[in-house]
Amino acid sequence: MKTRTIALVLLLLLATPLASRAILFVDLGDPRANDLTVTYRFTDLQAGSQSMEVLPYDAAIEVLEAAPEKGGTPLRWERINEGMAGKPKIRVAYPQPIAPGGRYDFRLVAKMKDANMYFEDSAKLNFLYRTAHEIAVSLPRGFLPIYTDEAMELKQEKERVVLTSKGGKERPVVIFAIRCDGGKPSAVPRTSPAPETPPPDETE
Repeated sequence: MKTRTIALVLLLLLATPLASRAILFVDLGDPRANDLTVTYRFTDLQAGSQSMEVLPYDAAIEVLEAAPEKGGTPLRWERINEGMAGKPKIRVAYPQPIAPGGRYDFRLVAKMKDANMYFEDSAKLNFLYRTAHEIAVSLPRGFLPIYTDEAMELKQEKERVVLTSKGGKERPVVIFAIRCDGGKPSAVPRTSPAPETPPPDETE
């Protein structure tokens, strides 16, 4: 059962949790191709740190960009040892060590393909994720959410629905959505009509 694969889509930052933060922006592409693009925005607060190691998902992954948030020369990155269960690690190098009391902000953009994490079945679109960080998920154009397993804020951006939730602890992020026609759900749930009030008794 595909929902059991949630545990396989785990992001681990190999740094002290209090010394780093991240916000994830997930752009869901064509569900028939299982494509999605994830932008990780990292903040490293650990003095002396010269790099960060990211263990990507158990999925096909292509790094598109590693760059400082304030602009400048793209950052060097490399795949290092394969880690446990053959999962590769990506190390992003900083231009210089972080000074005491300083910070370093950078982004890593990656293209992923995973039929267990992102897919469409006969009834709905399915997105199964796991993270401890704040996350924003952009649904494909023409889809509306019908279920999330945690409270998520919903907003409209350029004809697409974006769902966001705050981080704090590691948790599954599960979203189900359906295709829509003309911006409206193709099947709208209906509530039962209120019972009619019986006519007054006109007999004397």
